[in-house]
Amino acid sequence: MELPEYGEVVAKGVEWPSITFFMALFMLGFSLAWSGVMVKLAYAITKVAEVLGGGVAGVGTVVLLLSAGLSGVLDNLSLVVALAPAIKLLATILGAKKLYWFLLFGGVFGGNLTPVGSTANIVAVSILERRVRRSVSWGSWVKLAVPIAIVQCAVALAWTALIPFG
Repeated sequence: MELPEYGEVVAKGVEWPSITFFMALFMLGFSLAWSGVMVKLAYAITKVAEVLGGGVAGVGTVVLLLSAGLSGVLDNLSLVVALAPAIKLLATILGAKKLYWFLLFGGVFGGNLTPVGSTANIVAVSILERRVRRSVSWGSWVKLAVPIAIVQCAVALAWTALIPFG
């Protein structure tokens, strides 16, 4: 049996679309940090958090609600990667690594808000429409999803407040 040449392995054996996607994703996060957008966003988050009493709890609440709201209409992974530099800055200033958890919870639970908020939602709507032969409207989805997402975010806020992790 003859072994394939190195060039053939690189050309055919590597999942180039996935690698290209992740390269672009991390370029997005880096370019937002490099351009100063994330510093401005971090500043805006602290200003809004002052209304909630400031500190780690206020900033964390703003981060969770911001990421949850945006995650309903943007891709979860791209959103978390894009916001990570701002959270890194805030976590360094406040000395609270738990801010990453607020971002993660908001990004994940906010994806449940709309039919396109997460890949699982898209698959669920597709299966439902195929089997029932009825379309799922945004309004009907949101009417069911918003109360559930609110409870999920409230539990996440309570969890992060009660559990003393980093």
